[in-house]
Amino acid sequence: MSKMLVKRVMRHASDQLDAGEHVVEVAKVFPHGGVAAHAKGLGGNVPQIAAGALLEKIQRKKQSRKTQEVAAPDPSGDASRWPPLPLGYLTLTDRRLVLFDAKGMNDKPGTVQVAFDLDRIDGMSGETTGLAYEFVISFADGSAITIETGRGAKPKPLIEAFERSKGT
Repeated sequence: MSKMLVKRVMRHASDQLDAGEHVVEVAKVFPHGGVAAHAKGLGGNVPQIAAGALLEKIQRKKQSRKTQEVAAPDPSGDASRWPPLPLGYLTLTDRRLVLFDAKGMNDKPGTVQVAFDLDRIDGMSGETTGLAYEFVISFADGSAITIETGRGAKPKPLIEAFERSKGT
């Protein structure tokens, strides 16, 4: 899946990359809670009973995690620059972490919404939660943001590519 997304970003948004910048990995991302909202909006494509049961399970799991959390990600600093997009393409290049918005009926990569030099990113981690895979992006200033991708999107390659680029 990610090779297809890399090709898609290169086809539709390569003109927005810096000269000589290369796309390493891409993941299609939602804001925190966006995967469940998207599943709820599928309506006729997913039987309502199944969708309701899945959402209930996700909400129970999130509630139990909330009681276990020590500290939530800090949305100040660099994290406060993250735009409230319903869907985007999180793109790791050899120089930056770039978020493109998704445009049109086919969700093509659109314009750059935010970009961070890799030295501004302190870490990236993730875990599977129900239908979603949650990313936490930690910035060098101590702030952090949580975003999601669908579980079937296989987002681990992006995190692994980021770790390789940082030498961790």
